[in-house]
Amino acid sequence: TIYVYNNSDYKLYAFNPNGSLKTKSQASYSTYGGTASVHGSGLSISSNGLIYMMLGGTHTRLVAFDKNGLIVWSKEYRYGKAGHTLDVQGNIIVSALDAGAKKIQKLNAMTGELIAEKIVSTNDSGYISSPIVDYADGSIYASLNKLTKLDKDLNIVWQKEDLNKTSEVVIDKNSNIIFSTRTGVTKLNSLGEEIWQVNA
Repeated sequence: TIYVYNNSDYKLYAFNPNGSLKTKSQASYSTYGGTASVHGSGLSISSNGLIYMMLGGTHTRLVAFDKNGLIVWSKEYRYGKAGHTLDVQGNIIVSALDAGAKKIQKLNAMTGELIAEKIVSTNDSGYISSPIVDYADGSIYASLNKLTKLDKDLNIVWQKEDLNKTSEVVIDKNSNIIFSTRTGVTKLNSLGEEIWQVNA
């Protein structure tokens, strides 16, 4: 099944692989901000069958839907900047600017309950990227004013002060990371050491 969120009518659509419409949610999600967040990394689908998406504008909500488009739970992030992904255990990892701090959270995918949280910065302005998980070891990468690597328990492994505004990270088969900045494209190994850089 292919799921698509429509920013025009604020509804979740499900399509069959041949492109025919399977279902459309009856409810409009306009009360949740409606518009898909630009920080939200699109839709994520977990092994439990729930579908996750960031919705909103000034404030952002992480919303969990069932396969029929019914809302199971939601969690608000107050400043409108948040992204998410799933980790190797099926928990939700969120990077967010929320209540005056940049933070990484681990949430229970079924309930939205907070499992763990790491405050990375108390600077309430600037750039954040959606997190990405290295499924080889559970490491988490996100840009929260500085490129940051955390382990699966949300302990900070390293940070790059000079990389303060990066794209979302791509991870290759050797656990190296690739990302872009204002000046070009950089590749680091998992220790944070530069492998190469191409200037724009």
